[in-house]
Amino acid sequence: MSFIPLAHYLFIALNVLMWVSLVYANKRDPGFIPCHSPDYDMALKQVPFYEEWQVRTGQNPLENLCHTCRLVRPLRAKHCRICNRCVKHFDHHCPYIDNCVGLRNRGPFFIFVSCVAWCSFITVYFAITMLHVFGFSWLFLFGLLQFIVVSVLMGALFIFVINQISINLTTNERINKKRYAYLRGPSGIFLNPFDRAALGTGWSFFHWVEPFDKKPNLLYNV
Repeated sequence: MSFIPLAHYLFIALNVLMWVSLVYANKRDPGFIPCHSPDYDMALKQVPFYEEWQVRTGQNPLENLCHTCRLVRPLRAKHCRICNRCVKHFDHHCPYIDNCVGLRNRGPFFIFVSCVAWCSFITVYFAITMLHVFGFSWLFLFGLLQFIVVSVLMGALFIFVINQISINLTTNERINKKRYAYLRGPSGIFLNPFDRAALGTGWSFFHWVEPFDKKPNLLYNV
């Protein structure tokens, strides 16, 4: 019986997990918010009291309204122009999974990115092994250089996602942090109210504990 290196088993297992997580992230509802919310009509009725409301609460009662979906967006939600729906904890619309990354599918998306990154690293190892076993070949060298570039890019993406999880911040919030009032402290400087150490945010990310932003004092009252 021929011996198959452990790296081959690991590569196959990661590939299977990668495809399963890809399909799961693609097919699962990312956190679409039901359209035509009764709160939307209630908020519109309060528009005449806009100035009084803004002075009393310090919030703009209209900035949370989505007129396309006809709903009041909860904290951290955003309307996706591609899906044409509002998504809870909107991170970004990913062309690789052909779906939004949001509250309900960010776990399988992270698994997908992790598997792709580690498969890239193992592929570099395979390419180096081919050069060592069969000797120098321009074809093997060209393949190795390609795999190194891909592994560096995927490694950077993997680290970026890990960092996002550790500070409990979405990609959308990181890019548009100056636009969101809830990401500014009293002095107007950036302040992340959702960061509660890596372990706590990690558990919240995978829904093992209640997300921090579900607490009433951080929600918009409309």
